[in-house]
Amino acid sequence: MHNSPASSACGPVVQRPGNRHRPFNMSNGPFCQFIVVVVELKAAPVAILPLTPQISCLIDSLPSSIMVELFRLSYRGLCLSTTRVPTPSDLSRVETFMCTIVLEDFSVRCEVPSSHSFCKLISVLFLHGGNPINLKDASLILASSVYKDSIRLAAPPRIVHDSRRADICTIYFDIWDSQTGSRIKSFINCSLNVGNVVCFFCKVSMKIGAPLYTHCYLWGHNMNYCNSSHVVCPICDGPHHKDNYCTLAACCKSHPKQVPSVPPTADREPCPHLAICKNCSKSHAADSPHCQFWQHRFNHFWIVE
Repeated sequence: MHNSPASSACGPVVQRPGNRHRPFNMSNGPFCQFIVVVVELKAAPVAILPLTPQISCLIDSLPSSIMVELFRLSYRGLCLSTTRVPTPSDLSRVETFMCTIVLEDFSVRCEVPSSHSFCKLISVLFLHGGNPINLKDASLILASSVYKDSIRLAAPPRIVHDSRRADICTIYFDIWDSQTGSRIKSFINCSLNVGNVVCFFCKVSMKIGAPLYTHCYLWGHNMNYCNSSHVVCPICDGPHHKDNYCTLAACCKSHPKQVPSVPPTADREPCPHLAICKNCSKSHAADSPHCQFWQHRFNHFWIVE
């Protein structure tokens, strides 16, 4: 008598699924109980925060159990936090409603945020008509390709010149994707003709940089480890937001008793005073890309040291 290959003396053998590892070029997706509403005009985002009460009332009136708990500007649009994961019918109704209250020249898109996949397009000509390629040209190359339905940009593309004397560059871009990478699989390792040059899509390893907490503007920690009890201005290190810097900063106020007297900074005018970075003590704001901490943001060990 022969034993069945699926059984043993201790009972049937249970086939356990293997461990599923997230690909190296993908990030974890956000919470799915969100509706992201993006309104664009000729690829330019439009301020839709004033439309929030109308959108909230519409979702609350839908013949379903979904309701809006809070909203904020995120994911390049208006992010509505809902009580459950929205269905395709919920997204369709919100999108139809938005089309009725915005102008015809605007495009409306409602979607649930997903994961990021990191890609690059290599061997792209750096000079276009004698001028270096810019973000508009890079976006047009991706939007006009045969894979445009799968390339849904999550952020503006980034251009990196291969070297000073090279005539080619690399376009890095992030796309919205599923956890299984269904969209990136449709074009990765494929070729694309850009002018007279054949370019290729490749995967890019995800690099998580050190965080810059915008409450205190210090590198390397977040809200769970911040000891600051109040918000900090990145320009003057004062207890106010950056938008109110010229109104509340001491350097921008008038000093009539000083000789000679100092007038206040004019409204909506850039501050003429020198900023001091609290991280590197150089003459720029704490959130400036010229800061050496910003340039080493992907080197966590440098930030910690």
